[in-house]
Amino acid sequence: MNMVKAKIKILKIDDMNLKNISEQIDKTQQLNDILNKLDEEENFDDEIWRNFPFRKAN
Repeated sequence: MNMVKAKIKILKIDDMNLKNISEQIDKTQQLNDILNKLDEEENFDDEIWRNFPFRKAN
């Protein structure tokens, strides 16, 4: 029975790690999208900055 509990705990940890990795991938993709938009723009766009997910709050 302890072996089953240990395996369930490992699976839960693996699931949490996958969720964290998935969130990091999503954030990285958001950053890439924003940087690509900035590359396309001649002038810095306020809307892009306002939607920037990691900017510091004023």
